[in-house]
Amino acid sequence: WHDLPSEKWLVCSIFVYKHDEKIKEKNEIDIIMPTFNGRGSIRRAIESVIYQTYQNWNLIVVNDGGEDIKDIIDEFSDSRIKYICSDHKGKSHSLNVGINRSSGEFIGYLDDDDILYPMHLEVLINAAIDQGCDFIYDDWYEVCIDEFGREINRYFEFRNDVSPSMLILKNYINHKCILHRRCLLNKVGLYDEDLYILIDWDMIRRLSFASQPCHIWSVTSERIQYYTGDVIENRISSLRTKDPDKFKKSLEIIIKKTCELHADEMELNESISEAMLSFSYYHQFRIDQILHEHEISQNKEKSELISQLHLARYRAHVLDIEIAEIKRSISWIITNRFNNSVIERALPHESKRRRWYDLGLKAMRILANDGFSTLLQEYRSRNAYYCSIAHKESENPENTFHETVMDDFLIQLHSFHRNWGIALEVKRHYEKNVNIVICIHNALDDVKSCLMSVIKYSPHIYTLILVDDGSDEATKSFLQDFALHHDVFLLRNDVARGYTFAANQGLRNSTGKYVILLNSDTIVSADWLDRMLECAESDERIGIVGPLSNTASWQSVPKIESCGDWASNDLPENISIHMMADLIGKYSCRCYPKIPFLNGFCLLIKRELINQIGYFDEDNFGAGYGEENDYCIRARKAQWHLAVSDDVYIYHEQSRSYSDDRRKKLCDRAGKILIDKHGIQEVSKGVSECKGNRAMAGIRARAEVLWHRHGLLEEGKKLFKGKSLLIILPIMEPTGGAYVIIQEAYALIEMGVRVSLFNLTEHGVKFQQSFPDLRIPVIYGSINEVPLIAADFDAVIATINNSVYWIASLNSSDITLAYYIQDFEPDFYPKGSREYNLAWESYMKIPRIKNVTKTSWNKNKVMSNMGIDCQIIGPSVDIDLFRPRERLHKSNDIFIGAMIRPSTPRRNPRFTLEILEEIKKLYGDKINIITFGCSNDDFLSLNPCRDIPINHMGVLKREWMPHLFNERDIFVDFSTYQAMGLTALEAMACGSAVIVPRNGGCQDFVKDGINGFLIDTTDRRSCTDALEKLINDEKLRKKMCSQSIIDVCRFPAELAALNMLKAIFI
Repeated sequence: WHDLPSEKWLVCSIFVYKHDEKIKEKNEIDIIMPTFNGRGSIRRAIESVIYQTYQNWNLIVVNDGGEDIKDIIDEFSDSRIKYICSDHKGKSHSLNVGINRSSGEFIGYLDDDDILYPMHLEVLINAAIDQGCDFIYDDWYEVCIDEFGREINRYFEFRNDVSPSMLILKNYINHKCILHRRCLLNKVGLYDEDLYILIDWDMIRRLSFASQPCHIWSVTSERIQYYTGDVIENRISSLRTKDPDKFKKSLEIIIKKTCELHADEMELNESISEAMLSFSYYHQFRIDQILHEHEISQNKEKSELISQLHLARYRAHVLDIEIAEIKRSISWIITNRFNNSVIERALPHESKRRRWYDLGLKAMRILANDGFSTLLQEYRSRNAYYCSIAHKESENPENTFHETVMDDFLIQLHSFHRNWGIALEVKRHYEKNVNIVICIHNALDDVKSCLMSVIKYSPHIYTLILVDDGSDEATKSFLQDFALHHDVFLLRNDVARGYTFAANQGLRNSTGKYVILLNSDTIVSADWLDRMLECAESDERIGIVGPLSNTASWQSVPKIESCGDWASNDLPENISIHMMADLIGKYSCRCYPKIPFLNGFCLLIKRELINQIGYFDEDNFGAGYGEENDYCIRARKAQWHLAVSDDVYIYHEQSRSYSDDRRKKLCDRAGKILIDKHGIQEVSKGVSECKGNRAMAGIRARAEVLWHRHGLLEEGKKLFKGKSLLIILPIMEPTGGAYVIIQEAYALIEMGVRVSLFNLTEHGVKFQQSFPDLRIPVIYGSINEVPLIAADFDAVIATINNSVYWIASLNSSDITLAYYIQDFEPDFYPKGSREYNLAWESYMKIPRIKNVTKTSWNKNKVMSNMGIDCQIIGPSVDIDLFRPRERLHKSNDIFIGAMIRPSTPRRNPRFTLEILEEIKKLYGDKINIITFGCSNDDFLSLNPCRDIPINHMGVLKREWMPHLFNERDIFVDFSTYQAMGLTALEAMACGSAVIVPRNGGCQDFVKDGINGFLIDTTDRRSCTDALEKLINDEKLRKKMCSQSIIDVCRFPAELAALNMLKAIFI
């Protein structure tokens, strides 16, 4: 290709060219070409760009103070080629000059002595769009040319998939082979002008950590290496041997910048560990510095696991691409529409006919994928299973009700919450299919703020439609000027027609798959558009999406009402709009609550919905206000859902087009028209559902404490950043106490504290199975190794009585020692036993140890028995995981839950079951009882009455717990005592009214009669009375549930973590 005549280039282009008007028109590529005294080769390099099959490009040639080449540029007479001269400041400076003069959505690069094959840009841009990649690269030939211009060798230097970790120590991607979105430079910055060499490696390293590199197995370019004898003559490439000092200096700069790569500490440590396994010719330079700064262990087994993880992620990525292609197919679209319009309505999820339908589908899948023999084998195994169950029931008919460890309810719950594992990362969208319609009437300052925020924080996937509805001259002039400098479709009404007409005007001129109606007095923040689209795509029947805001009626956070009107929710002085948006996104669970009404200040509407129900009602709501409520009712009547994107916060200044009095009059008028049109029952029902929505109540309660949580983290960073803690957690099975410690450890890490867990080697496999998603480093070792490991930390925390003895030898060291007392552990064992004595003596083993505990009850317990004081750090619960969500069951039945654990006698398992069975006899089908916490065999060993139906769920994984708790109205804990009562606290966080023992730590978070009942659990009558009161008094029960949601947010993990640090270090 390097000496191919232009005629043959064009002929070859026929075989690689794929006509795609959509891609050609909409995705501009800027190619940056730095040059310095490159007259001999630059003409051919430019020609390789000219003959690209993909023609929507600009070539920016930056002369770095070398010989003028304007005459060569002029030969091409192509307006797409821009020529810039600059002072001689190096290649990095030239690249930055080119980037600053570029405007395309994508950026590529080409040196003045290399060439691109004709399909280069087409291959990369097609892959970038089809696969949704921000950073993409393909392959190249290394072509060696001698001093007579003859090709002497051609080879691949490297051709394989590249991970960010591989790029830590060596570059495997050629600079001209990459194509990336311009927006990535906002994350990684421009080229480093302090570098003399390795310029491209430094940039590619940074890009790869900002966006996973996507490899295309296609050779579309050549890198020319010019040789004189055996000496390479390329100006930059040869610098390594000609000036090793500059080479070494550049290398050291890059190695030192490793800490600044766009990755969290754990991800970066893993990447460096993986990189150290691969050979790099740079290893003789300062690699020890990386190891010292990040303290990476070269553990071969760990590195192999990391490699396997990366391979698994790559395979998952490939599957995602294949799934996306399937979902774009006609057959998939038709099948989905049939399923949503027919199957979902005719066969409800909880019905018997739906189960038969699902069973039939499963049989057909087995038959299609594995053949008839496998289907027959599956049938026989299922038949044998049901025969054994029938035989067991015939022998013990009284056990029938309790053989329900994984019954229909749990299966339905799993199906209902099948999307609970929503990724933490924001899904990026690349298809330009969004129209943003902004209706404007004066208020120029607000308009400017709104438009600037949209331009700054929106990905380039939208077309902006501005409707100037009779604005004054200043606003009109500004909008006309704005439209000239941006990709905007501007509509103008000389006389104001009102919002409803203006909005319809914008809607009628829109063509996108999604249309967003955005008020001109709003300010959007980063990721708002991608997040709202993700919400819309989470369910095909979601037709309209709205965000959270400071003032947007039911979507307002943290308050809805204030002084008889909608709340304005002014932000605290130290919290900006964009900081608030970041906090909302950070702590959201993306449960996307579905509510009957959405505020019209920002509505994302699907084109399918518009096509079905039309536009706003101009006849009834042309004067303004009420049009969105009418539209919401019409959408719901057409079987569409309305969802809140609870990870998006858009600031709303509130309308200045009308005075407050005028606005209230219009609202009252619109309300009357709405009732006349749809009926009082429809409107009242919708308002009631909005007001009582549990998921929204949970979102508002958590929004109330966002800045408090942020402040706790900031205070922790200010006081304790750089400290290190070793937490001894010698367990195998998951426990409530362990989850509390882990959650608080995450908060400590966010405060800048280096945290590691210690566990025994023999616990390793089981511990990793119990906590597969743990994001905290774990050090495994023996008891004797604890003092040696602890020497690397500022403080060591024992969490169970025997672990106190493991750190006793550190009593005379400078290391701070602490004991995290979660319970009075001598009570776990028979009095006088060896275990009892060890637990008792652990409190006095280390005189200088700092004791911390969760509740005042536990503090008093230790003080009264041991005479030893403890500092209270307070109860804590994961309020991000445990929170109200949409419920599976919409019936009026009351769901009651309890934990049954025979292995812990103080939990009163038999007594608890007796109370529940007594209540079930009294109330029958009005209540449903759900228990969990032990195996079915253990449950049956308690010998409860056999004729009382209780759904026992067995031992549940933690990820099930929030969804099970979410279904319950009442949670009972009839334990003798609870040192803290984590399960009750988690139930409250999900919106349950609780009944808990007065004896214990529950008093620190349960307010008797307000958010729960504190009772004497030794008195049977007190237990039944409290439970009956909650069953019979619906108003009290709902009030307690609502108050629980609010009160539990006072106990985030960040607060307990900060209190712990203060107790240990101050």
